[in-house]
Amino acid sequence: MEQRDRIRKRSTSPQLPHPGLVSSFKWAHARWLGTRCLGALSAIVLSGAVAAAPSLPSGAELLALQKDALRPTYSQCLSKAMQQEARERCVDEEFAYQDGELNRIYRARMAALLSAKERSTLQAAQRQWIAQIYQNRCKLPEQASPAMRLDAKQCRLATTISRLRQLNDPQFVASISAARPITPSPDAGSVAKVFTATGLPDAAGQVAFSLGDLSLQVADAHCRDTGGLLLRCAPATVVVQRQTGKQSIPVPSLVFLNKTADQQDYVAAYRGPIAQQGEESEGLRYTAIVSDINGDGYDDLLLWTDFSGRLGAPAYTYYLFDPKAKRFVKSEKLAQATRGLALSGISGTTLYLWSEEGQCKRTMVTLALHGTTPTRHSSKTLDFCE
Repeated sequence: MEQRDRIRKRSTSPQLPHPGLVSSFKWAHARWLGTRCLGALSAIVLSGAVAAAPSLPSGAELLALQKDALRPTYSQCLSKAMQQEARERCVDEEFAYQDGELNRIYRARMAALLSAKERSTLQAAQRQWIAQIYQNRCKLPEQASPAMRLDAKQCRLATTISRLRQLNDPQFVASISAARPITPSPDAGSVAKVFTATGLPDAAGQVAFSLGDLSLQVADAHCRDTGGLLLRCAPATVVVQRQTGKQSIPVPSLVFLNKTADQQDYVAAYRGPIAQQGEESEGLRYTAIVSDINGDGYDDLLLWTDFSGRLGAPAYTYYLFDPKAKRFVKSEKLAQATRGLALSGISGTTLYLWSEEGQCKRTMVTLALHGTTPTRHSSKTLDFCE
């Protein structure tokens, strides 16, 4: 994460473990505490230090408590690692995977929080967690021995898995003082949950995304890999499978972010509420979005089918669910209202979009969706060169 990288750069001198963290590790709590105490560091740090705290467990001991979350490839790698450097590489590879999962779940949690206050709280809690791990408990001293270096890496892997467990908890909502359970709104239904899926079409032009009780399957996709960041499939068919039936939607094109080294955790399909992005955001980049955008209690479908504006931002085609016909229907009204605009976020029945004007100006537009009719609520122009 960018926040973590900035914190790492500021962390240049060895520090003692945080006293509040030290006091939390009492082995009488065994596995339960080991899997949760590090994930709730924001609560622990508020507790007072004790005069005589037990010694901290090693990185290997912490990692042993998380062994059920480690991939089989990790133990296979360790079984062949005879030297220190080889063991470090095993830890590094597993950390890269777990850290990618943490980033993905964190973004999904941020997107599911509809209020700016909740998003700010989660962001602050995550920033605090990163600082505590990289500046205190799992900090790597400048003059570290090979054993100390391995211990720090094992510690970071263990605490990353612990944080991932917490963010994966369906009852989790972050708070700086503690975690509190989610209280769903009465009309939230199953869409209040967030489902994500990854993948690209195979050589046969097929890929499937499972999103709870709904699934999407891309079929007959004629994809052309140009070696760049984007994979455009033209034409393609999207098959939506719901509990009440199946619908095939032919599209002239479908766009994916291509797999690259820095996009291994790219989420291609997303189901759930979409939080508004920042004013400098380049927009949403999911190939498929399943979310109730007009407030009628039924999931709607958004597909990334084209590009918009000078920067080539994603342009979505909107399919609103018709409960009478029990099928998704392409919205020509939304196609006209959003032409030339990039989707930045959705809050309830309000769509946030933007367009570029020259090198410096960006126009922010909000559309309110009532049933199948979009109405422009506001429009403002920002100048980032002033």
